[in-house]
Amino acid sequence: MAGFRAHWFLAGVLLLSSAPPARSTQAQDPCENPRTQAEMTSCAAAELRKADGELNAVYQQLTKRLSAEHRSQLLLTQKAWLEFRDLHCELLAEIVGGGGTLYPLEHKDCLRELTVARTAQLEALRADANAND
Repeated sequence: MAGFRAHWFLAGVLLLSSAPPARSTQAQDPCENPRTQAEMTSCAAAELRKADGELNAVYQQLTKRLSAEHRSQLLLTQKAWLEFRDLHCELLAEIVGGGGTLYPLEHKDCLRELTVARTAQLEALRADANAND
């Protein structure tokens, strides 16, 4: 009987050791290695949302440091910048993406790049406003 149990025990060990490794219960972030155009565009949209959030946070911090007159000027420049950004990125995406499947990705990447650059500009203004206090 002991030999019979040992035989089944060894068979079970061999069966378990040859099984494929268990999959992770956590879903892998598709943006770590996007494989399809849809994944790339989705990831670009997520990066743009993050950049927009950072821009808005810096903008809000900056407005708290400015006089009413300077806040008014900042609002005008921000509106003009937004119009420029949107029009420029539409043009760029048309030229590079040709209106095809690359258009959404190129458009979102352009918007993100300009948004990150604008955030840096506003951060510099905020630093200057803090230095003048």
